[in-house]
Amino acid sequence: MEIERKYLVKQLPENLGKYPHFVIEQGYLCTKPTIRIRRKHPGRNPRARHENRFIGHFLCQCVYSLTGVPVLGVSASKGGSVIAQWQPGGAYLNDTIRRMHAAFDFCAAHGIVLRHRFLLWCQGESDGDHHTAPDVYAEQFCRMYETLRRENIEHCFLIGIGEYNGPAADISYDAIRNAQYALANHRSDLTVVSRSFETMKVRGLMKDAFHYYQAGYNETGRTAGEACAVFVEKSYPLR
Repeated sequence: MEIERKYLVKQLPENLGKYPHFVIEQGYLCTKPTIRIRRKHPGRNPRARHENRFIGHFLCQCVYSLTGVPVLGVSASKGGSVIAQWQPGGAYLNDTIRRMHAAFDFCAAHGIVLRHRFLLWCQGESDGDHHTAPDVYAEQFCRMYETLRRENIEHCFLIGIGEYNGPAADISYDAIRNAQYALANHRSDLTVVSRSFETMKVRGLMKDAFHYYQAGYNETGRTAGEACAVFVEKSYPLR
């Protein structure tokens, strides 16, 4: 449910462009269930430059520019989630599957052919915050992923998580990140497509303990998109 408060403006202020603002485009794929897609990018005011964190958007654009094949992205992310919340039968994974099938049904009804179905995964910082054991993380990730595999997901593209940038001395993301990379080393259906985030703390691209400046998200989306395009062209020819 959305609640909006509207005002009748009698006269527009001068120099509106100098104030922080966003340019928003949105549309609806379907209404039952309602799936809305939105692109939000900052206006010309540099103070708004790091508020648009759509990695998937930049990845899809990059893959399309390199392969010439359109990419349909279905957002199902849940900020601040731990892997235990993504287990079979849980609300997060059920919602993801529901969104997937709604998109599949929409495409089928409109004659849109889906060549392949992939998963883009970037999660794990909250597991570092909560001290999830690496072996537990790996086990629960595989349980979640196997459920999606049974829903016709063919391959998972993994974006490695970054470094913790806060004051707590007992928090580190290294163990979770290494567990993710170990899974990719042992599973042929899981590929690491970007390790950019783990370099951004030392490069000054983190704006707080957990988040990055827009340049960091752009870079990660681009590097991941380039790697996805190379992998897909080699393993799943699109043309």
